[in-house]
Amino acid sequence: MKKLGTLCLTLIFFFVLSACQNETSNESIVLNQIDSNGFPQMSGSFIVHDEKLTIKKTYGNALKANDMPESSTNITDEQQEDINRDSKNNSFTAEKIDAGKEYTSTFKKVKIEQTDSELLISSEENSWQFEKNGDRLYTDQNGVAYELSE
Repeated sequence: MKKLGTLCLTLIFFFVLSACQNETSNESIVLNQIDSNGFPQMSGSFIVHDEKLTIKKTYGNALKANDMPESSTNITDEQQEDINRDSKNNSFTAEKIDAGKEYTSTFKKVKIEQTDSELLISSEENSWQFEKNGDRLYTDQNGVAYELSE
């Protein structure tokens, strides 16, 4: 009887552990940009609350110590292509994406899935995948680094 009880506890532990490996939740989370890693994005955040995702981004170049303020909005054609691609992925509706201006979009019926190696935020229209790089650090498909707060 004792062996049966141990077996049952082991099986319960296994199923609970398996469920935690690919956890889906509707929690509130905030991802805030901490480094653009060369991608032309000055700031960015992903905010999930009550199954609603709000994405806020400002495109442009991060300023270095000796840069003039206009250096942030002087972007190359290649950077503009990257910005246009990213803005479409995030459903920003402006006809032309201007560097230095904040853009916002909102998605409903959002789900969050976390594993040991990634974070996936998905809506009916789109999904955003972030690679886990540390305890609370994630990187998006553009190489932009974010810090997670819950």
